[in-house]
Amino acid sequence: MDKGSDGKPEILNMQGPAGQTALMYGCLKGKSNAVGALLDAGADWTITEKDGYGPLHGASFWGQTEAVLELLKRTDIDPLQPHADGMIPMHRACRGGYMGTVMAFLEAGVPWNHKNSYGDGCYEITESKSIKGLLERYAQAKRKAKKTNTEEAKAAEL
Repeated sequence: MDKGSDGKPEILNMQGPAGQTALMYGCLKGKSNAVGALLDAGADWTITEKDGYGPLHGASFWGQTEAVLELLKRTDIDPLQPHADGMIPMHRACRGGYMGTVMAFLEAGVPWNHKNSYGDGCYEITESKSIKGLLERYAQAKRKAKKTNTEEAKAAEL
């Protein structure tokens, strides 16, 4: 088997006619076990398809929550990496109305109010009332936690 300069099999990161690697294909189809195995084998998650979308953007666009979760386990994959259009993967999930995928991003610590290059966050991007409600509850919980922390810090000063 031919090896690339990094010592890994070249076929691991080979792109098909649409510019998709096996990792990208697995992400688009929601094949989380394959995604995990490919990442473990050293698949390059930075390779984009012909339109510049990486695996996390692709999985998010199609609401492939399990694949997103598998990608988010990796500390070297930046969920805030924008595409050339200024949107991050969570914005794609919000636009698509994929509640489970949005929740996966929130649970991974992706800021609920992160803005795209036009100044819009998920709340402005989504048409889903459920996602808007989730983001409202999330924002309220964050404000409450911040207030509690501030009050505790003031009490500790006394």
